[in-house]
Amino acid sequence: MNVNPSVPAKTAAEFIAYAKANPGRINMGSAGTGTVIHLSGELFKAMTGVNLVHVPYRGGAPAMTDLIGGQVQVVEGDPMAFKITTPLDLMLAEAVLGGQ
Repeated sequence: MNVNPSVPAKTAAEFIAYAKANPGRINMGSAGTGTVIHLSGELFKAMTGVNLVHVPYRGGAPAMTDLIGGQVQVVEGDPMAFKITTPLDLMLAEAVLGGQ
C-alpha cells in the first residue's frame, strides 16, 4: 500500500485509526475494477473495518500519478509494480501480509 504524504500517519495502526476517523473521505486508487490491486484493497478494508472510496484507473501508472498529485490518498500495489518508498508503506505491507 502506497500512501500520499498528506495523510497524517506514520504507522499502519495510525493509518487505520485515521481511516476509521474519516470514513468515506479517503480515496483508494487501483489499477482497475476487479484487478488484484483492487481486490487487495477490498481485503484490506474488510480486514480492518475501514471505509475507503475505491477509485478505479486504467492501470497502475495513472493511479500512482494521481497518488503523487494528491487526487487519491492511497493506492494498493504489488511489490513488483510499486517501489516501497517510506516506512509507512512497509508497515502497511506487513500489516496486510501478517508480517510474512
